[in-house]
Amino acid sequence: MNRVKAHALRKFIIVLSAVWMLTGCAQSGQGGGEAEKADSFTADTNTVILTRENGLIGYICEDFDESRYSFTDFEAMLNAEVEDYNAQMGVGGIEIRECTITDGVVRVSLSYKEAEDYEKFNGAQFFCGETPEEGVRRFTLPANLTLVDAHDPNRTIALSELDKEQNYRVLITDDDSNIRIHGSTIYYIGEGDILVEDGEVATDSEASLHVIIY
Repeated sequence: MNRVKAHALRKFIIVLSAVWMLTGCAQSGQGGGEAEKADSFTADTNTVILTRENGLIGYICEDFDESRYSFTDFEAMLNAEVEDYNAQMGVGGIEIRECTITDGVVRVSLSYKEAEDYEKFNGAQFFCGETPEEGVRRFTLPANLTLVDAHDPNRTIALSELDKEQNYRVLITDDDSNIRIHGSTIYYIGEGDILVEDGEVATDSEASLHVIIY
């Protein structure tokens, strides 16, 4: 089987699902002093988690009909894809943290050593941990790009108006999964995206890129 070139982690699992006929399944400025919760790196929906060490954890949850399709075959395919990637890269850039099925739902969790591993494996864009200015240069974002105050949807600000003294960092991606930035406060998000928890954003699937300032 050729390497899966999905547009994002969620689409990667959907491509695998199609093969096996699945039916559906940092730096922050403030906010890092609280004890980590046991469930900080788990999710019940498609979610990409940025850890404090700038590693990535990708969660996928999809419906799976075991009466019709083989979970064992699916798991073997996933293992083969990850092993093939690591062999080609010459390093263990990806690790399978979880591949389970419970009550007809497949849960897959992959750990990525670097954002580059995420990008290469999924054919997605994922840029994080750098200044907004560096993000603008990489993606040629317009200076007047409108950002929404994550905690006050009625307040907006242009990307160029960000206070450079605040040491903000930026995350830019075209992945439509939820984005969770562990141990960080999220200050601004792109239009259409929604802050669902202090450190987690539900992305708007209609947006071509998601910009998160933290």
